[in-house]
Order: sequence, then C-alpha cells, then structure tokens
Amino acid sequence: MQTSNTEEMVTISRAEYEHLQQEKARNAKLEAKFAALEQEQAQVITSLTLQNEWLLEQLKLSKKKLFGRSSEQAEQMVMEQLSLTYNELEAYAFGTKAATEKQIAVKAHERKRQSGNVLDVVPEGTPTEVVEHRLPGNERTCSACGSKLVEIGKEVRRSLMMKPAEFWVREDVYYTYACKNCEQETGEANIVKAAKEPALLPGSFASAEAVAYLAAQKFVMYSPLYRLEQEFNRQGLRLSRQTMANWLLNTSEKWLRPIYDALREQLCKEPVLHADETTLQVLKEPGRSSTSKSYMWLYRTSGCTKQAIVLYEYQPTRKAEHAEYFLQGFSGWLHADGYQGYHRLPGNIRVVGCWAHARRKFDEALQTLPKEMQKDAPAAIGECYCSRLFKLEQAFAELTPEERYEKRLEQAKPVLDALLSWANEMQAKTAPKSALGRAIHYLLEQWPYLARYLEDGRLELSNNRAERSIKPFVMGRKNWLFANTPGGAQASAVIYSLIETAKENGLDPYRYLLWVLQNAPQLSETDETWAEKLLPARAPKECYMPHK
Repeated sequence: MQTSNTEEMVTISRAEYEHLQQEKARNAKLEAKFAALEQEQAQVITSLTLQNEWLLEQLKLSKKKLFGRSSEQAEQMVMEQLSLTYNELEAYAFGTKAATEKQIAVKAHERKRQSGNVLDVVPEGTPTEVVEHRLPGNERTCSACGSKLVEIGKEVRRSLMMKPAEFWVREDVYYTYACKNCEQETGEANIVKAAKEPALLPGSFASAEAVAYLAAQKFVMYSPLYRLEQEFNRQGLRLSRQTMANWLLNTSEKWLRPIYDALREQLCKEPVLHADETTLQVLKEPGRSSTSKSYMWLYRTSGCTKQAIVLYEYQPTRKAEHAEYFLQGFSGWLHADGYQGYHRLPGNIRVVGCWAHARRKFDEALQTLPKEMQKDAPAAIGECYCSRLFKLEQAFAELTPEERYEKRLEQAKPVLDALLSWANEMQAKTAPKSALGRAIHYLLEQWPYLARYLEDGRLELSNNRAERSIKPFVMGRKNWLFANTPGGAQASAVIYSLIETAKENGLDPYRYLLWVLQNAPQLSETDETWAEKLLPARAPKECYMPHK
C-alpha cells in the first residue's frame, strides 16, 4: 500500500487573506518602530557615555590643577615605555648618520653647599659689629695661686642681626644771605638764597627713599598697602594707605613713565619679542561694572638681546588692537600663545607658537587616564614627540644662532614631520571633544606658528620667557587682588616694568628706583633727554645686586 506525500491545501476567503496581509503589515511596522527605538536608545547611551567620559576628564584635570604637579613631563614609567618610540623616531629623523655624530655637551650647574656660617650668607662688604667680652679687672686673678691671668685665646660666635625698617624726618634748611653794606649805601640789600634741590613731589613730604621703599614692598615683596599701613602703625607712624597710593601714582606718572616710554621705544627696535597677558580687576572703570575683566599685557625682549626689557601695559580688554598699537614700529618675530588675537596682527609681525602649550595639552590628556593605561596611550606618544623637541633644544643651548638654525633643520625638522603625520592620522580616530582630540586639534590648528621657530636660530621653542615675566604680577595680584582705578592700574604697570627690567639686568629694584628718584628731579631741569640717562643700562655699580 502506497502513502501519498501530497501536501494538504487550505482554501480561505478573499476577506480572510486581506486580513492576514494587514496583520503582517502591522507587525512589520511594529518591528520597524522597535528597531528605531533600539537605535535611538543606543545613540542616547553612546551620547551619555561620551558625556560621562568628558565630565570625568574634566574632573581629573581639575584635580590635577588643584593638587597635582605642575610639570608636563611624563611619568618615569611612561618615558621608559616610550623609549622605543624615541629610538624609532631617531632612526626616522637622523638615519645612520646620527650614530656617528658627536654629541653636544651642555654645561652642568653646581649649587654651592651651605656651610651654616653666617659669612656664607651675607654679601661681601657687610658691616660687622664687634662686641668683646673680657673678664672684669677684679676677676683676672688666679683662684689657685693669686697670680694675674693672661689672655691665651678667644672664641668667636657670629650672629645675623636685623631690625625693623627705620623712619626719620629730614629737614632741609635753606638759608638766605644779605649784603648789609649794599643795604646801607643803596637802601636795598643784595639777597642771595642757598640753591634748593627740587622736591620729588612738590607740596608733599614724600622722599625718594620712602617711595622707593614702598614700591619695593608692594611690587617686589607683594605687600598690600593696607598691610604696610598696619605695620607702620605698630611702629607709631600714622601713614595712611591713601597717602602711599597717591605717592606711588604721582611718582609713576611724573618720573617713571618717561623712562618707561624710552624703554618701549628701544623694545620695538628688537628683532624678536615675547608677549603674554593676564586678567586684572579694576573697580572704578568708567562704563564698566566692578566685576568686569580687564587685562595686563606683557611684552619683553628675547634671549638674543644684550639688554633685557620687560614692559607691562594695562588695557580694559583683550582686543588685538591693543597689541598692534603698543608694537607700532616693531617688525620681526613675536612669541605668543595660541590666542587668536595675535594672529590678526599686521604681516610684518610673524607670530611664533609655543610648544610648551602644545605639550601641556597632551599632558592633560594623559592625566585623564588611569596610570595602568598611560604607557600605551596615544597622548603619551604625542607628549613624547614634544619632549623630544625640548631635549634637542637643550643640546643646542650653547650653539650660536647660525649653528642652532642648521641643527634644527637637520635634527628637529624630521621630528616635526613625523609628529605632523602622526597627528593627522590620529585625528580621524579620536573623538574631537575628548582631551586627546582637543590636544590634536590645538596642535594642527597652531601648526603654522609652532613650526615657525625653524626660521631663525634666535627664536625659541616656547613662550616660557614671557610666562616667567608675567608671574610676578600674578603673584602680586593674589595679595592685593584688584586695582582701584585705571590710572592706578597703569601706574602699577609702569612700576612693575621698571622693577622687572631692573631684575632682568641684575639690578636691585630698590636701589635702582632710589637712584632714579634721587636724580630725576634735578636732571629734568637741565636735560630734555633726562629719562634716557636713567635707563637700567646706565645704572651705576651700587645699583647692582651684591654677589659673593
């Protein structure tokens, strides 16, 4: 008997068929909606994950800025892991020629060990007060035999002595003379008066010594005027902070500003400069609230100059036009950070980027990662490239500008080429808003300015010179917090300029200011170019800081 395998056919009506088709279509729509919801949910999760990672990066960066070390150098373990990268980079950059090239030696710095002797602390020529301690005459008898005792030696103990700042009143008495003989013969006496020395500030009891001391205390030691007022009050001197402020402001405008202007004229003749800026709060600025941000700009000479000049300028905003106006007459290279305002300067000013800023971006990206992930991180490789450039600069430090130019083209340029190729490759693989993405974006955006240091051997790898010069102002701002008026802010800029320029040239700020204020009133009466005679470069030997 045979069994049929023919399938059984089911017959349905037209209405039932259409109903089944509608059900199928509804199911397909529901499946599509579910798929869209799942995709949307996945996108939300991805977005939240990226946002969470970004927030964690910001938290880690904030903690590092508050509690971490300030150096951007990689951790030792990272540098050890990246040593292979260094070797590969050297092979790429230098080929086999580097293996036979003579290494450039850099002079080592040795710090003198302190012996604990006061004579190792004080400068040469410090006055010494000798106090001798001898036995009274009635005690110079031997207690055993009654004979007279004879000096056979001595023991010397040296101590460092100090006392608070002294103050006293100086009276300049100018006598008047008359010829009595002329008076008897003509009825009118021939009167002659002793020549008066011009006052520092007519109508004021301020002296050059007092103003120089106040300027040094506020702008070198960062002591606010209210604190100086309290200190003076404890010594019985009732000198108000308003009086001190007026002395500093008027002295700055009358005697220091002309010297500042002469320094600015010299500055703009230099071929290479550095610039930076920082915020400042000015309470009483017309048309602006007391909480508005103002700016203290800094311009200074580079390492290739013979006489260093450091100048500050107060401005209410950070607009590029302020730098353009200040640098009128300047044509050359300007070291700066990545602020776009500098890039809008005229074409005769070629902006040079700062590799310290570029390296800092990679260091920040590296610090957002757990330590166990830092060894193989792309951020470590980026930082490694930057650090290699700095190590090369250390090796070139003792070379002439011409030799440095040649060495950079030979050794640094291949490193730059390799870094640029790596950054372009990594940019496509990196989230733009991540710390690493921002570091790569900064590097590529600033690349034309970062690579510009190759143009001349006098140029520097970073703008650290300007950052170091603006730091004294930042330190002072932490103590006195704000300026009262725009005039006070600019007076501070002028005083800071002369003080920092003096320090850069080995001068003691107090002694230099004292020399300026003692001579300016007299010189100004007979010499139109008196300010040029009082530049730091012309300061006498006694204005220089003492050395052992």
